[in-house]
Amino acid sequence: MKVCGIYIITNLMNGMKYVGRSSNCKQRWVLHKYEARSKRRQLQELHKAIAQYGVENFKFEIFKEVSEELLPVAEREAMELLKTRWPNGYNVGSEFGGSSEGAYKRESILKNKREADPEFDKKYRALRGKAARARMKKEEANPDWYKECRKRASDTFRERMNNEEYRLKISSQRANAAKIGWANRKPRKEAQINAALS
Repeated sequence: MKVCGIYIITNLMNGMKYVGRSSNCKQRWVLHKYEARSKRRQLQELHKAIAQYGVENFKFEIFKEVSEELLPVAEREAMELLKTRWPNGYNVGSEFGGSSEGAYKRESILKNKREADPEFDKKYRALRGKAARARMKKEEANPDWYKECRKRASDTFRERMNNEEYRLKISSQRANAAKIGWANRKPRKEAQINAALS
């Protein structure tokens, strides 16, 4: 059964906790486990800990059912109550909770898409599945494919950052984005999702 609310993941070995929020808590727990197994996706301290201690040493529980609009506030309150911010717990990120502000913006875009199109989730899953199969096919043909991609991206980044003109351009763009805010970027994100799904 789909549960919208706040969940807690507890490390049974050391007692450290992670507070999260989702419109489908059980599905989010499945995703956390997947991210912990995937070497390239161990971005959060929680995922690193699951990989280190083993998923069998973690307990997942629903803390509180909450309406979708109240999720961010309820998550912050639960984090403060249980003191789960790093290094006492596994919540690392912005003041908005365990995720970055970008993640909240993406969720907002996805919510709008779901409201506009009842078939959105089905199309989105199909699109993600297609991309995952293409990636796995490349990795089967060449096990070092992902490492090579990362190395090329890293080399390109270093090359660009050694270019003074490029650094000034990026610095100027970031300053402008901070002044304008994210309002002008949102339609571009929505356009990208629309283009991918059409």
